[in-house]
Amino acid sequence: MNRVPEPVHLTPSTPTDARRLAEHFDVRELATSHESPWGNGTDIIVATQDTEGNPTFSLINYKAAANYLTGYQSQEYYSDLAPISLPRQLVGNPRQGIVLQIEGDSMTPRFQHGDYVAAILLDRSEWGQIRDLDCYVVVSHSHGIQFKRIKSRLKQFGFVRCKSDNRRHTPYNIEEEDLIQLFRFVLHISPDASNTDETLFNKVESIEERVEDQRDMYEQLSQRMEDMQRLLQQQLPPTTK
Repeated sequence: MNRVPEPVHLTPSTPTDARRLAEHFDVRELATSHESPWGNGTDIIVATQDTEGNPTFSLINYKAAANYLTGYQSQEYYSDLAPISLPRQLVGNPRQGIVLQIEGDSMTPRFQHGDYVAAILLDRSEWGQIRDLDCYVVVSHSHGIQFKRIKSRLKQFGFVRCKSDNRRHTPYNIEEEDLIQLFRFVLHISPDASNTDETLFNKVESIEERVEDQRDMYEQLSQRMEDMQRLLQQQLPPTTK
């Protein structure tokens, strides 16, 4: 089994320190953020590949997601996240990626409560390439960290519209100045192997059975009507000319 390194979240003072960190954690590549997915200019070193060259993602569960807005700019926050390596054949080679645990039913039936989605961080220069109704992890000051389908209206009106697959959840807009990060969805990880179409199938089957029952009742009533008509004709006196 390949050894997955612990995530590295330190600020080395020299290139030599960075190389020593790489050797210590047995990683092939270290990514440094000087700009801002964090937005504060802090240098944060994050292990981005395991020893096999597969990208390493930070696992964000329910608890970590609740603290994301207050912690995502700190090294301590990422130090507490479990690393998870994913095959580069499936997720590419992103500069930063997260695996987010889904909470709630807003994206059902495709994405269930407790599922995980892997997503890669977009640079702000890439926000103009967003495709409508694709899935993204959206981080904003007003709504925290959410997994939604989005429609980009950044160029025309300066906002993105977030939509849920579950129609009971109302769409909402997030202004560009309210947006902090966007992660593009690349992989769905689910422990649930149930048939997501089972409920719909059962409803259709129930309707079909009711239609069959109604047809049988109609045929029985038609047969009884014919029998009654014959009986009446037999009891009526013959007509005289």
